[in-house]
Amino acid sequence: MSKSYDFRGEVLQEVHHAKYLGVTINDDLEWSTHVDNTSKKSSNTLNFPRRNLKYCPRKSKDVAHFALV
Repeated sequence: MSKSYDFRGEVLQEVHHAKYLGVTINDDLEWSTHVDNTSKKSSNTLNFPRRNLKYCPRKSKDVAHFALV
C-alpha cells in the first residue's frame, strides 16, 4: 500500500534510495547502495593519480597519493 505525501502543494515522488547528509538511505534500509557508492568514489579518487602519473618518479607518486588520502 503506497501513500502519497505532499509538501507545499507538490506531491513528493517515491524513490528507492536517497542521499541525506552524505549517507545513501535505501527503501529497505540496507547499506549496499551506500557502500557501493562510497567504494566507487574512493576507487575513482585513487585511480586518478595512477592513470595520470604513470611515468613520474616514485617520489612524485607518493606525494600525490598522500595528498589525496
